[in-house]
Amino acid sequence: MLGRWWQRWGWPPVEPDLSALPRLALPPDALLLDVGANRGLVLELMVRLMPRARVIAFEPNPRLAARLAAHWRGEPRVEVRAVALGDRAGTATLWLPVYRNWPFDGLASLDPEAARGWLAAGRLYGFRPDRLRLEPLHCETVRLDDLALAPAFIKLDVQGHEAAVLRGGEVTLRQHRPVLLVEVSEDDSVELFLAGLDYVAASFASDRLIAGRGHGHNLFYLPRERADQLLAGGAAS
Repeated sequence: MLGRWWQRWGWPPVEPDLSALPRLALPPDALLLDVGANRGLVLELMVRLMPRARVIAFEPNPRLAARLAAHWRGEPRVEVRAVALGDRAGTATLWLPVYRNWPFDGLASLDPEAARGWLAAGRLYGFRPDRLRLEPLHCETVRLDDLALAPAFIKLDVQGHEAAVLRGGEVTLRQHRPVLLVEVSEDDSVELFLAGLDYVAASFASDRLIAGRGHGHNLFYLPRERADQLLAGGAAS
């Protein structure tokens, strides 16, 4: 709630990299995908920055998805789907970390180790491992390639499951060449996969896109054929 109030009143966005969205030369009525919508702060920012765009939000946590759907009911540009994207269709278990009976929705993951990892690393003062538990939530999984969508932009934040989402959308990425915004990971599988599809990594700093990794929480991946147009200085390595 605080994050939504913060954004509505024009303060710096919760995800500052999204400020680059109007600079990506996307069609005004483009299709945007919010993969891992969580509580909807990025979704709300997308709608505000691209007021004519259509947005589909994917959120596997059924409780959060229901809240998002209720919040956006009556807004034809926004659709909420209570599913997880991955590299195969079926069902899966979403692991929700709960510490001292407080659910950390933003850390939920299909990978149980990823779900507990951030908290287990001792980032909370006085952290006690015996107070942390994982709550299983069943969800449906689908492949992006099976949805027949033509996105121009995809924001991807799924707590360590990013590579699987991209593998399940390889045909979509090859055909429609969307710009991607992906949470940075220590695993290089995302970067290697996207390099094979001729995407260029970039970061957003000082109000411009710059080639290569920055120090932010996310990385942009630009189709090489558009990188010179979008990058500061017009150079893509």
